[in-house]
Amino acid sequence: MKEVPVTREWLDEQSRHFREKADFLQEAGMREVEIDEYFRLLFDRYGFSYLQNYKNLPSQAIEPDGWYCALVRYFIHENETTGETWQREHSRTFIVTREYERTRELIGREKCYCSPLVYIGHKRPGKNARAFFAFVIDIDGVQRKGLEFYFKAISDKRAPAPSLIVSSGSGIHLYFLLDEPLSLNSYSSPMLHYVKTALTTKLWGMCTSIQQPQYHGIFQGYRIPGTQVKKEYGIGEHVKGFVDATGDIPYYTVSMLNRYLIDNKNLSQERPLNKLQLQRLEGMVFDPTRKKTPLAEAKQLWPEWYKKRQQKVDIKSALITIGEQAANYEDGKGRWHVKRDLYDWWLRTLRETVGNKVTVGHRYHCIMALAVFAAKCDVSFDELKADALSLLDYMESLTTDPSNHFHKKDVLDALETYKESYRLFPRRLLELNTAIPMPANKRNGRKQKVHLKIARNTQAIIHEAEGTDWRTGNGAKSKKDLVFWWRQANPLYVRGKRCAENADKSRCARECKYMGHRTVIDKDGNKKKVPAEFHLSRTTVDKWWNALPDDMSEVSGGDYLRWITNNEELSEEERNEHYANFSKGLRLGLERFHRNSKITDEILDTVKDYEERTGKRIQDYFKEWLPAKVAFMVDADMSKEDILKEILI
Repeated sequence: MKEVPVTREWLDEQSRHFREKADFLQEAGMREVEIDEYFRLLFDRYGFSYLQNYKNLPSQAIEPDGWYCALVRYFIHENETTGETWQREHSRTFIVTREYERTRELIGREKCYCSPLVYIGHKRPGKNARAFFAFVIDIDGVQRKGLEFYFKAISDKRAPAPSLIVSSGSGIHLYFLLDEPLSLNSYSSPMLHYVKTALTTKLWGMCTSIQQPQYHGIFQGYRIPGTQVKKEYGIGEHVKGFVDATGDIPYYTVSMLNRYLIDNKNLSQERPLNKLQLQRLEGMVFDPTRKKTPLAEAKQLWPEWYKKRQQKVDIKSALITIGEQAANYEDGKGRWHVKRDLYDWWLRTLRETVGNKVTVGHRYHCIMALAVFAAKCDVSFDELKADALSLLDYMESLTTDPSNHFHKKDVLDALETYKESYRLFPRRLLELNTAIPMPANKRNGRKQKVHLKIARNTQAIIHEAEGTDWRTGNGAKSKKDLVFWWRQANPLYVRGKRCAENADKSRCARECKYMGHRTVIDKDGNKKKVPAEFHLSRTTVDKWWNALPDDMSEVSGGDYLRWITNNEELSEEERNEHYANFSKGLRLGLERFHRNSKITDEILDTVKDYEERTGKRIQDYFKEWLPAKVAFMVDADMSKEDILKEILI
């Protein structure tokens, strides 16, 4: 493994760059802020604090008057009470309230991070975040020249002026404070993330020579002024924050920042938001004082709204029930199982030694993507951990900055994303975070419908040339036979009286069973097929209700005749065609009917006498092939009385 030594010259250079940035910002008319002022700028607007009182903290939840709290995450190596030293650092949460003087307790600590959000309670999952206060753009490798170029772009109105700049070490954090905080929900969160990504792409090239931008989500935490710079620097400096010395601090709306994205030539996929998106997003202003109407009172005030709400609740409950059933059945959440090929492809991409696309600033996210793909593809954690640790030496060999080594701890931290909640992590975000292309399946600009049409035509041409049929032996077997033989055993006509067809179809679906296989997942997470008994669906019964079976060798003449007699969907032409087939079969096998010829003759004489005596006629579709039809009915062991009831009107 390549070693990157930390020399005195390198430390002196880093310290010089850090001081040069601070000097330039002060020369540009900015002043340094203290830690309590930093939090006040971030979470107060026009003298109004969005945070709760410190005295209300024991509840660790949203207070009755609607106040919220900000959360700081920091790390320690020893028990602050007993002094016991831990082998691995532990994280702690510091709750920020409107008494900002308390935040001075954080001064001098290392690894202190805070996101520009307020939460309910004392935990930091995304579902607890309630309001968004600022866009924070993290840019690495910024020196004095990068700041000079950025401030020139501001003066030329090519870039927005930051409300607050934090010098965190080798890079800077640009804060763009919102005039009014926005509520976080399923619509606003992805839209704010989209704008932040576009701003990062816009501003990255102005401040640094590093080619690949590093993207972060809106929930990302950042170092706080007054806390320690990354300890690997060894320069003994604290993070510094700067604001305009005159007090003219700019506040933004999303529309104001969106204007800077219109002429951005560096953007390939991120485009400015349109008017409707902006209108909807900016209408979601966060109001902590808003009181919720009790549900019982809302039912009286808005009965129509309450009725619609209950319908949605019922649907959601039904979906949850279905989801729980799927979870119990699949031994896990009902979800899509991705083929393992995806995980293997990404692992090969990271292991490539020639033309490898992994870059220093994206190593953590590359391992994180491996964990996400492992969760998607049902790869075990033990296998994932072994594969990830096998990449450690190569990832560390990419190190060029002594302050930015890649350790085993970084790998283990990235593996924290091996969770069910990360299975739906979008491909687009993984592509941004890793800076490695993850192209979607290409169709050469054609729609899926067109591609499928091309594939089917190609398939038909090949099988026509080879004289084969791809359908033979493929797919589920037809259920024609099941339905046909059930109908023969349960005739619709009983003594000339027709039964209710719908009831019979439903009964057929319940009683017709067949054996198949069902795919399940065992306790080890492996898929396997197990035998299972299935019933026909009602749609399948409807489809084959009037169909003949594929194998006619087992169908007797009587069965055939009953099928024609009961099938009312046949046209007169189709019915006569089937009777012609009867006659043909009769001529080919007259020997079969000799034993019943006497009964057949008696029936024919009875029909003739009936016509002459009553002047009535027999049913039209029995006229042409009457001898054959009667012979078939006799062969089917139908009684003379039943045959006459079928024939005579």
